Amino acid sequence: LGRSLRESLSLMNPCEEELDEDLRERLRAVAASSWGRGLPRGPSPGEWRPYLHPGKGAAENLDELHGSLGLTRRRPHEMTLEQITEGVRRLLTYKYVGLLRTTDRYWSRDQARSIAAALAADCGLRPAPEGGLEECVPNGLPEHLPWPTPKWLQWSTRLGVGALRPLFLEAWAWETRWVETPFGRMHVYDTGPAEDRSQPPLILQHGMFCTGWSVALLGWLLARRGRRVLIPDLFDFDHGLSASARAPRGGKLRAPRASVEALCVLIRELLAEGATHVDIAGHSYGGFLASQLAVRCEREGVPLRRVVL
Repeated sequence: LGRSLRESLSLMNPCEEELDEDLRERLRAVAASSWGRGLPRGPSPGEWRPYLHPGKGAAENLDELHGSLGLTRRRPHEMTLEQITEGVRRLLTYKYVGLLRTTDRYWSRDQARSIAAALAADCGLRPAPEGGLEECVPNGLPEHLPWPTPKWLQWSTRLGVGALRPLFLEAWAWETRWVETPFGRMHVYDTGPAEDRSQPPLILQHGMFCTGWSVALLGWLLARRGRRVLIPDLFDFDHGLSASARAPRGGKLRAPRASVEALCVLIRELLAEGATHVDIAGHSYGGFLASQLAVRCEREGVPLRRVVL
């Protein structure tokens, strides 16, 4: 156990204490952004879905905007059109930060207001047109990243997470698997052959700012019910075991498409080993990746049987 713990600690990614330059530039662009001169083709009247979260309903998007504004005095359906417009601006800023870095031809106030009005209409709302911006929390997130973490907390977390791997490998008899991807070696926990041969392997994907240990208990419970469960560590998260080799400019691998590609490599390996189908379940950000992976598999004819978000 001691040897396994030492090995785990030596493999784990360090805590992120400084932002890589690419992310720092993106956050600077967000912090300095204002209104643009307008998209060359603005949104049509009643159109909001292509610009916000197209996979979510109108009410869910309204909740997202409400949360981004930090409003406590109003519920989502009580927001003014001016507040909804500011929420749209913040979401567009983070979603399309590349435009901020290359041109001033991005959304104008009128275009964002058109998107906000379309969203409000789909929610069945007739919001007051003006007011309430003073209730919104300033968008100062870029100024505070990364948040400093005390060394004692870093090491206690590192030791606690590292101690879980011997539990998985020794007590639960899991295997540690390394998948060679275009971005580096991806670590995957594998619960081993399924007792129920009628069920395909299940990829269980964790969310943002954590690693595979966060869904390990669920994986163990599913394995006890006869499933073969594989739990990948996404690249470059603190205390994870997957470290990218091709992150741009010496930074971290953050693009969702890279994670989707790495998961595709894992699926291809499982199919080459004899699996006829694969299931995938994702939590939070892992659910987003699962949805993107499902689209990719459908396009390429990869037999993905079931997706659970």
